[in-house]
Amino acid sequence: MLGGRETGIFRAAMDEIELVKLTGRGTRPWTKNEIKVIQRFIKANPNMTQKQAYYGLINKLGYVGHHINNVDDFPDWAGDARNIFFLKKGAGEEHVMLGHLGHYKNSSTGMLIDREAMIRMLNLGDGHLVTGGR
Repeated sequence: MLGGRETGIFRAAMDEIELVKLTGRGTRPWTKNEIKVIQRFIKANPNMTQKQAYYGLINKLGYVGHHINNVDDFPDWAGDARNIFFLKKGAGEEHVMLGHLGHYKNSSTGMLIDREAMIRMLNLGDGHLVTGGR
């Protein structure tokens, strides 16, 4: 897929926000407060850009877009939103500990997250949104 590192992260941020908008949850365990912040951001920014979605919201909430399959070993996945998972950033947080198994030099691999397919599955095309309950 075309695009660099940021392209994939920006696309994933938009898709993640759309999932939260449609379902009240996303692909990571957002807290109730984070969901509220995301929902308020959506209302205040109905025409947000991909950059705004990431830098104005996801990053400000303390998360980083992590490439599931690291770009050095899998350069073709750099711009693909499916290759991004949002992890808490900072020393000792999810990004380093889970995304890189404790050190940034460690390679990472994993399964892709197809948010666009999830969104398509929610919308059956008849104008009715199908969401799961708790």
